[in-house]
Amino acid sequence: MATITISGGLGGVLKNVLTLIGIALILINFEGALISPRKALNKFYGIRHENSIQVHLMQLLCCVRLGLGFILLSTRLSSSKERFRIATIAFVTMSAGLKSMHVNKLPNSTFDLKNVKGKFGFTSTDMLEFKLFFMTTLIGVGIVCHMFEPGLFTKDKNARVSNENKKTR
Repeated sequence: MATITISGGLGGVLKNVLTLIGIALILINFEGALISPRKALNKFYGIRHENSIQVHLMQLLCCVRLGLGFILLSTRLSSSKERFRIATIAFVTMSAGLKSMHVNKLPNSTFDLKNVKGKFGFTSTDMLEFKLFFMTTLIGVGIVCHMFEPGLFTKDKNARVSNENKKTR
């Protein structure tokens, strides 16, 4: 009786985190990039009376975030080293976005980097800052877990190959 083995399995933590964040970025920004940037301005920033430059900039921003989502999703096919580099770039980019949202507050925002539990917390999950904070935190955790792998959540591929070589000798 023949057995079928699947090489690769589910993958490491970073691979799955980047896939999840990539899908989330695509779903969140698809409307603003391609369907209705005016609705996205109202949904993300609470701006109801916009001018044409705001709509254009919103569409460009959503296109960039949509592109980042597709890049993160495509890391599923990349090597571990490339995935780590892309995750680091995404983490730094999203952290810079969080810092800029802290300095230049959005209208009707209660976001505060210094008091995350108090004003911001899990009660304001509909806010753009919360989504960005949550995604940035997930990528940061994924990077830390990736630095401890193989062995934390995945098997060491090199050790498995060397054990198989010992069995054949």
